[in-house]
Amino acid sequence: MEHVYNLDSYKNWLSTFLMPNSVKNRMYYAHRYVNWLSTIDIESPWDAQHYHVSQFIIHAGKAPSTKKNVRDALVTLYKWGHNTEQTDVSPVKSIPKIRVPISMPRPTPFEFIDDALARCRRLSDVIMIVLALYAGLRAVEIASLHTSDFDDEQIRVQGKGDKVRYVPIHDMLKPLILHIPNGWVFPSDKNPTGHYLPASVSQRLSDLLGPGRPGGHSLRHRFATDIFAETHNLILVQELLGHASISTTRIYTRGNTEHLAPAVQALPSRDTVSQATTRALEEMRQQQKQHDTRSN
Repeated sequence: MEHVYNLDSYKNWLSTFLMPNSVKNRMYYAHRYVNWLSTIDIESPWDAQHYHVSQFIIHAGKAPSTKKNVRDALVTLYKWGHNTEQTDVSPVKSIPKIRVPISMPRPTPFEFIDDALARCRRLSDVIMIVLALYAGLRAVEIASLHTSDFDDEQIRVQGKGDKVRYVPIHDMLKPLILHIPNGWVFPSDKNPTGHYLPASVSQRLSDLLGPGRPGGHSLRHRFATDIFAETHNLILVQELLGHASISTTRIYTRGNTEHLAPAVQALPSRDTVSQATTRALEEMRQQQKQHDTRSN
């Protein structure tokens, strides 16, 4: 079997069924993978073994979410290789699926938000914070926002997987929009895209929030937890955040039990629990009394 590969052809194949951002993600890890393989004298991904895949996944990132993303990208790469008859094996298959643990929400404390706003010296800084805090936008969504994405009442947001959702415009954002010149909301002459990179948005929000404090994504957590606390409607929060799976949205219910309290309190009381408690407390007092007597 001839061991050849052409990542340009791979990109064309991806573009037939994936959206641009997903193609970009898959190509990023494909290039990293083949470049990394070359450092260990492996010329083609079709020559790699399962232990090379394991090493690369570990090399690519520590976070479970990153490792999962890398594995998923390599699964796609080897699927293309198989479909185009460049290889008949996939060393990724022996790597178990990587589970990403569901963590607790990390909403930005209000005092941190006030400190960040006090540090703002540019209108663009205020707009950036408000978009995360009152619209729940991710850094990648903020970076590529264009004035054409706004209408009188809502924002058109292109989220993960290039899925489009619409988020109502909060009254705190409406007067700010009036001062944005037509074009990219966060223009940049340094980038060929013409606008900020997502990493630049994340860095700017982190700088405004201050060192040692939660990063800019915590503002999205603040938005989500506040919306859920107000509505107790998980589907609504899912739609606003643009989550593909409701299981991802459930993170924002963790640590907030107000909506659960009425159901728990409605459970009937039992006299036998009170009686058992009284007996146990009396037994504890008797034991303590005997202990004190022996000690004296």
